[in-house]
Amino acid sequence: MNKDISTIRGTTYSFNFIVDEEIDKAYFSCKRTMDKDDTDYLFQKTLNNGISLVDHTEEGYVYVVRVAPEDTNELDAGKYFYDLKIKINGDVIPPLIGKFKIINDVTREVL
Repeated sequence: MNKDISTIRGTTYSFNFIVDEEIDKAYFSCKRTMDKDDTDYLFQKTLNNGISLVDHTEEGYVYVVRVAPEDTNELDAGKYFYDLKIKINGDVIPPLIGKFKIINDVTREVL
C-alpha cells in the first residue's frame, strides 16, 4: 500500500501493523532516493531493533515500528522515501511504501 508519512524532526514516530503469522525478518528503511543501487540509508529499523512484536490477538500478530528522535534529529526538512518489507515463510511482502516527510521543528531543545 502506498502511504505517505509526515513527522516532526527529532520526535518519535511509531505505527502498528498486523499480520497473520509471526515475521521471520523485517526492514523499515528510509533513503534520499528510490534508486535501488543507493544503499545509503538515512536510518533503517529491523526486527528487534526498532520493529517489535507487541501483541498476539485474534486478529493476528501486532508489531510496532518505532523511529526514534535521534533517527531524524539531524535530517533536513524535506521529502525522503521509505518502505516496509517483511518476510514470512519465505515470502517477501512490502505492506507499505511511500514518502517520508520531515517537518521542521520549532523547539530544538532536547526534552
